[in-house]
Parts: sequence; C-alpha cells; structure tokens
Amino acid sequence: MKFLMSIFAVVVLSNQCGPINKDVTNTGHSELYQKVVSIAYVIQSRGVYEKVWVDQHNLYVVDNRDQKNVKSTAILKQDWEELLVLVGNLNLNILPDLKAPSEKRFSDGAPIGSLTIKTDQGEVQSSEFDHGNPPEQLKTILNKLLSIKEKL
Repeated sequence: MKFLMSIFAVVVLSNQCGPINKDVTNTGHSELYQKVVSIAYVIQSRGVYEKVWVDQHNLYVVDNRDQKNVKSTAILKQDWEELLVLVGNLNLNILPDLKAPSEKRFSDGAPIGSLTIKTDQGEVQSSEFDHGNPPEQLKTILNKLLSIKEKL
C-alpha cells in the first residue's frame, strides 16, 4: 500500500512541477501574453516620422519626432487579443537578429521600420528593415497593427 501511495504522489507532483504551457487556450491567455504591455512600430527617414503603438486599451499615432499632438482611439478587446496571439507565436529572443529581406533604406529608397515589443520584463526591439517589406516573421503583426490604425 505504501508503494502505491508513493507512486501516486510522484505522478501527481511531477505533473504540477512540469513546464508551463505557453499556448493560448479557450479559457484565456497564458502568463506570457499577460506580460505584454505595448507594441510599437516606428517609421522614419530624413523627412518622415511616424510612430504607431498600441496597449491593451488604446491605439496611439504621432507623426513628429517631438511626440506632440498624439492621436489616440480606443481599440477593441478582440484586436488586442489577436495581437497577443501573434506576439505569442514570435520568438522575442530572435527579434533583434532578424534579417531584413531588402536594403533600400540604406540609400533612402525606403523609410526605416522597426518594431518594439514592451513587456513587464523590458523592451525588445527588432532589427531595422525597409518599411513595407518587413522580415517574414513580422508581417502578420505589422499588418494587424496597421489595420487597427486605419480605424483611427
């Protein structure tokens, strides 16, 4: 009997000490998603500057480097959750090392784009890329963010 209780205790305790599942479930978001504070996209060149960022409640847009006259609008909870799912599919550790598919920004052929994801642990910024031609891993996040911006 003691032997069976020992095996039962090991099985129950080992399941509780296992790795945390970081997948989205039908009941809600994992810890990872709850830690995302904001997502920002900056577009800049000599004569162009635009910053679009979103948090859990609002979308903000500013078109000057001084960060004056910020426009904002409320976002739908569904839009924020979709962004969280897309961020959850992204390995944040490789974000700074992503290779841009083109290099027009080096000769003023395209504005420079970069994505920053802020969590409660800090910020992670992507490598720079040509606006309109991001690395494949960032396309869906940027498309979603810019589609939310269109509602402003």
